[in-house]
Amino acid sequence: VSVPPIEQYVPSSPSTTNDNIFNDVVEKAENFGKYHQTQVRYIPEVKPIEFYEQANLDTQVLSNIRRVHFEEPTPVQRYTIPCIREEDDIIACAQAIISSSSRIQGIV
Repeated sequence: VSVPPIEQYVPSSPSTTNDNIFNDVVEKAENFGKYHQTQVRYIPEVKPIEFYEQANLDTQVLSNIRRVHFEEPTPVQRYTIPCIREEDDIIACAQAIISSSSRIQGIV
């Protein structure tokens, strides 16, 4: 029995131009607003941000967030961004189709 050779998948190189990086905009899903009712537990006390501008982010990072049309942080981002700024440890678990937190890491 002849077995066909295994093809190795080699992805194309990611784009490095600003126009291509920011072309793919993630649209808000129909139920996005419901996620702001998500329960978040935290230890120690964390003051969540309501807007990205409150996070004291670098101007380029904030500009990139706006460029992909992120209007407001998700519940997880509201608590984790202040923790990251304070260099605290974080364990977060959230049910999501797309991890918006990881998308933000890609913007940085």
